[in-house]
Amino acid sequence: MHRIRKSIEINAPIEECFDFVSHFEHYSQFLKPFKSVQQTPSPNIWHWQMKGPFNKILDCDIHIDLMSSNEMIMWHTVHDSSVDASGTINFHKIDAQQTRIEIDMALTPPGGTVGEVNFLFENPDKILDEALNKAKLLLEHREERPKMPFWSRL
Repeated sequence: MHRIRKSIEINAPIEECFDFVSHFEHYSQFLKPFKSVQQTPSPNIWHWQMKGPFNKILDCDIHIDLMSSNEMIMWHTVHDSSVDASGTINFHKIDAQQTRIEIDMALTPPGGTVGEVNFLFENPDKILDEALNKAKLLLEHREERPKMPFWSRL
């Protein structure tokens, strides 16, 4: 199992940061390995497709264990998923216009030893750094349209 911990400070209110991160269906727009994310008929389960080892498409169902507005999102993969993973995303208000987002996740890639080696070559730390920096850029350079969900402004 691999553990990845990252944090980033974003010059945006905590409400906008949480709105951005909690819209999972848009992850494929800024998180490189993700091909699609769709909500299932169950309100707490999302079906994620992502590029895995050797460009194989992996299917995962993610259960949202806790979603506390402007504070935390906690999740884990369900039993039939291609990847065993879990994580938390914490939101900390620094001031009215600045937020720190902390991500802590653990995952076991599929494919045994070959999957582990490929996983390391894919460099998940770098992928997550790139995604966080892209999210930061999108949030900090948003149009000023009050009271509209973030995603309607993309």
